[in-house]
Order: sequence, then C-alpha cells, then structure tokens
Amino acid sequence: VPPSSVPSRSTSSLSTIKIDQFRLTVEERNGNYSPLLKLLVRDVVTNARIRNAVLTLEWSKRTTNDGTTERGTVSAVTMEDGRAIIAFPSFSRTANSSVDILLTSIVKIGYTYDARENVSNAGCPLFSSGCPALAVPRGGGVGDWGGGGSGGGGKGNRRM
Repeated sequence: VPPSSVPSRSTSSLSTIKIDQFRLTVEERNGNYSPLLKLLVRDVVTNARIRNAVLTLEWSKRTTNDGTTERGTVSAVTMEDGRAIIAFPSFSRTANSSVDILLTSIVKIGYTYDARENVSNAGCPLFSSGCPALAVPRGGGVGDWGGGGSGGGGKGNRRM
C-alpha cells in the first residue's frame, strides 16, 4: 500500500510534518540479515523535531525463484528528539530475494504528513508516490545507506 503523498485534511490550522533524515543499517549474522531504520520527523515550517508521532511501516520479502512474498508490519513512536528507530525481523539471505520497506502512515494530533516534503532519495522524496519503497541492500557486511544511494549525497547521510 503506497503512502498518501497528499495531506489527508486541508485544514489550515494543522502543521505539516516530514521525514527529514534517514539511515538504514543492515547487520549480518549467521547467514541472516536484520535491517534497522532510523527516521527523523520534523515540522516543515519551523523545523522542530516532532515527538510522539506514530509511524507505521510495511515490509515485503520477494523470492523470485518460487514467486512467494512474505509481508509484515512494524510501528514505532518518535522519541523526545524526533527520532524513531525501527527494527525489522531477521531475514535469511538468499540470492533470489529482496526486501522493500514502505512507510504507510505518520500520525500526530495537530499535524498532517506530506511525503512530498521528505528528504530526497535517488532523486525523489523518500516514501513518496515517486519513490514509495526503500530497498534493503543485499551487499555483504554491515553498511549505512541513505540519501541518494549510489547517486550520492543528500540529507540521508547526515549523522543522526
């Protein structure tokens, strides 16, 4: 389910929030890998860090040789500093599989979420209609990834 990139309510009294930074790390252990995603939520106008926002994400693991897809949902609440840390299940590493992460919602009373304002990833806003999924890298070892992938740069690589 792709996230809505348009605010759900057009009430001028609501402030708009966005994903301002992200970092995806992957830990490998015994042939399995575990993604860990850190997101920073901020107010679009004031740049204030938003605490107690509820984030809901979906993951899907596709295996091409048998056509199966496993799915799951995880959620997290932003901390005092606006960061959310989302741990995903451990996946077995197979040559013919891939894992994608989608942000389905950010909910905070008094705010509306606009994915079009998110930090850029590979040339478009992360989790927007143009870039709805974040692919978990399959390369070996522990790695940080963010803000533009192989194209390089962007706020995603800033230290969180």
